[in-house]
Amino acid sequence: MNPKISGDHVVWEDWRDGRRHVYGKNLVTGQEFAVSSGGAAEQIEPAIDGDLVVWMDNRNGTWDVWGRRLSGGNEFAITNTPDLNEAWPDVAGNLVVWEQNAGGMESSIYATFVPEPGAAGALAPFGLFALRRRRR
Repeated sequence: MNPKISGDHVVWEDWRDGRRHVYGKNLVTGQEFAVSSGGAAEQIEPAIDGDLVVWMDNRNGTWDVWGRRLSGGNEFAITNTPDLNEAWPDVAGNLVVWEQNAGGMESSIYATFVPEPGAAGALAPFGLFALRRRRR
């Protein structure tokens, strides 16, 4: 389920149609809604801050980070890197961060600013730092 809350909205991953997809609920109106489009892919690990929801999505064969503004508009890819997995996104304001793993013990943390709706500009991911995991 993995629920997350911001203001009047809660988002979570839901199995209601046999696969994991992201749903939300407006706590003021009681309205429940699909955040991600679903389909054959899975969407997991949602995060929310204000109007912006982000999640992991495997619609392109690897895990990427996708987003959607609750105020309207379509889903959009935040990452799209074949052969790499982006995971565990989080969001604060318009800043989205995630882990990118190319396999093995090396991972890097990346971020991008998501423009406000109607604003000019493209997503421009930048690296924050690299991590090396220890064997347990």
